[in-house]
Amino acid sequence: MKPTKEAYELKTALEKLGIRVLAEVDDGHKHIDLTIPSSRINIEVDGGQHLTDSSQILKDLVRSHYSDDLGYDTIHIPNQAIHSNLGGIASALAEAAKIREEAFKKKPVFDMGIATSEAFRGHSIFNAVKEIYGDSAPLFASVIKSKFPVTEKEYKLLDIGSSKGELLSDVLKLLPNYHFDITVSDTNSDAIAHNTVPGKHIVADAETLPFPDADIDIAIMRYVLRFNLLESQKKIISEIARIIKGIAIIQHGGADDIDTDLWREKVDKIFRNDTLPQIKRNGMFWSSAREIEDFMRTSNIKFEKVLSKKISEMSQAYIERYSLNNEQVELIKKIMGDKDYLVQTTWLIYPNENPSATL
Repeated sequence: MKPTKEAYELKTALEKLGIRVLAEVDDGHKHIDLTIPSSRINIEVDGGQHLTDSSQILKDLVRSHYSDDLGYDTIHIPNQAIHSNLGGIASALAEAAKIREEAFKKKPVFDMGIATSEAFRGHSIFNAVKEIYGDSAPLFASVIKSKFPVTEKEYKLLDIGSSKGELLSDVLKLLPNYHFDITVSDTNSDAIAHNTVPGKHIVADAETLPFPDADIDIAIMRYVLRFNLLESQKKIISEIARIIKGIAIIQHGGADDIDTDLWREKVDKIFRNDTLPQIKRNGMFWSSAREIEDFMRTSNIKFEKVLSKKISEMSQAYIERYSLNNEQVELIKKIMGDKDYLVQTTWLIYPNENPSATL
């Protein structure tokens, strides 16, 4: 879809003021006229019927509700206002967007980005974010349903790298008839302090989990491996295999098995770039599925690959979370080039001694 004449004029005016604007974004519920991702503002440029037609007013209220769920606030601007004062509106919006962006940067981020919680649930206008994060909970819940019967028994469930509990909260909503004895863990004490999942909350390194052998019925872990160097990733996987008596569901986002070194080189340039301070970090290694699977085979760790897919436009995942400005977004896209994707792999890990046991 093409933006209306008025929306296009406002977009052009905002871009001249240094604001990155997307047009006709599909958020899964509707097309939004204009969106400013870095400050999480949606702009609807409306014709007269939006103020004089009761059915249209009710539709707009619902549309704005969906935006609220994604962490975006919506402003409605009549076409007539664009006709009469485009410059003034663009100037005010640009200033408001910059103020809002700076305010986001001052919020606690737990080193993971401003809009982390929304992203971790897949709440985003970007398809890549929905695929990277939003599809996880249904997949994890489906696996649990297929492996564990509904009984009065409490299954011991461990969420490793839980952060504030975004993934597990969504998984639990899809398993209302199950009973769990829940433990959530993370190395980040601030995130654990804000974790909303009922149960035991512990600060623990995934390399040395405080559980005896074969103690956990279900362990889940998403996107923890890449925040560790390769040798640490191997120790984490071995530790998970040690503590489970049922299954572990591990989801990983990493390098492609093809052109692994080139892909990793490009990503490293992003995370070690002084012009991208929001996401700069050390101690990461974007392992490929093949590297992880080779290790599990040589270590006699029993595993099953559940899903593997390439997700395009990985760069989208960082725009909202870190409130990146236009120059930073373009820099990431330039660095990644035709490697702007992520390979998502999901494995089941079974107990070492009896991987085919009835669960």
